[in-house]
Amino acid sequence: MRKRSNCRLVPSVAWMVLLLTAVLLAGGCSKDTEEVAEVVRPVKLMTIGNDAAGGQREYPGRVAAAEEILLGFEVPGRLIELPVREGQELTAGALVARLDDRDYVAEFDRVKARRNAARADFERNQTLYERDAISLRDLEVVRRQYEVTEATMRQAEKAVDDTRLLAPFAGRVAGRLAENFENVQAKQPVVMFLDDSTLEIKASFPETDFLRLSQVGGPTEMTEALAPQVEISAAAGTLIPAYIKEMRTTADPVTRTFEVTLGFDAPEGLAVASGMTAKLIVQLPAGTSGHTLVPTAAVVGDSGGNSRVYVYDDATGTVSARQVEIGKMTGENIEVLSGLVAGDRIAILGAKNLSEGMRVRPYSQ
Repeated sequence: MRKRSNCRLVPSVAWMVLLLTAVLLAGGCSKDTEEVAEVVRPVKLMTIGNDAAGGQREYPGRVAAAEEILLGFEVPGRLIELPVREGQELTAGALVARLDDRDYVAEFDRVKARRNAARADFERNQTLYERDAISLRDLEVVRRQYEVTEATMRQAEKAVDDTRLLAPFAGRVAGRLAENFENVQAKQPVVMFLDDSTLEIKASFPETDFLRLSQVGGPTEMTEALAPQVEISAAAGTLIPAYIKEMRTTADPVTRTFEVTLGFDAPEGLAVASGMTAKLIVQLPAGTSGHTLVPTAAVVGDSGGNSRVYVYDDATGTVSARQVEIGKMTGENIEVLSGLVAGDRIAILGAKNLSEGMRVRPYSQ
């Protein structure tokens, strides 16, 4: 009986050995497959343009009045007069609003009475000093008291004047921000006031365009070179001559663009209002250097002092290193003097982690 039982166990053991061997072989094959699998790295690409070429450029913008401010009182109080209407034109110095001034007038009268008493006391003591009846020190004490009351009276007088809100320049009421008989605080906006006889448009220039613009000269030279024109979206086809007023020399930290402000006058018969959408059209001059600006992260150096970028090949999905000659840095960009042509697509992020022939995939946010 024991001998039969042993014969039955032999096949079972054999099958277990075979099964274990198969599992080990399968695990080994899976590991080899994982090691062979290629990782395709995502890269951000930039297409090289013909930066040396000039030509017409268009930039979106928004119309704004040359002068646009919020008017409010310097003192708190109850609004008792607000005669202006939205859209109403006012001359410089015209009444915009008025507060109840009775408390301020009463305070002024009290302070003025104290000032008059202090002045009379000072004049009397001055006479005594001239007669050697008091010392100079006693006279100076009285003088300081008089000067303090004089300054306090001037402040009270200004507070009375500040209960009247006047137009600081000739312009138009763009909006009423408070209602009559409302209690308002000091500096609280009551009226939006603007001068739209001269208008502005602000446009954002990319770094490459701004670099070329800044090489032209001052605002007058820029206006002559760019021949800027404004086209209001609501009046498509009507081009309004403009002129450069100012340009910001620091880039926006998010968009990496530079803001340029231009002024223009609305033509007769065309109602242009602050807040309208528009576009700026300029004739951008050809680049003086003909060089291309790329992010500094796109350029990789080696131990031999050479610089290279990685150019993407659409057909193979791979990158190849190309040696370039670099120039000066401008902000976070660097000039490429030679080695790139229009249409090249280069990796601009993570270039230091790339190698010749590496497969990559374009990354877009």
